[in-house]
Amino acid sequence: YKLAWNGGHLIAVPPQNTSRTCPSCGHISAENRQTQAQFQCVQCGYENHADVVGAINVLKRGQAILAAA
Repeated sequence: YKLAWNGGHLIAVPPQNTSRTCPSCGHISAENRQTQAQFQCVQCGYENHADVVGAINVLKRGQAILAAA
């Protein structure tokens, strides 16, 4: 209800591989997650906190769903 009050949108996105996908190059690999917290792409070298990477990928998927609608 708070989302509706503030005029926001809730978009369900498929969560598969959001923490294994590089937001820079798109490479998907379990090896990108060396630890629970650290993400480093084995293809392009992009590094960030794994939670941030997951959030970036969820945002990108949501934006793609909106763009297709």
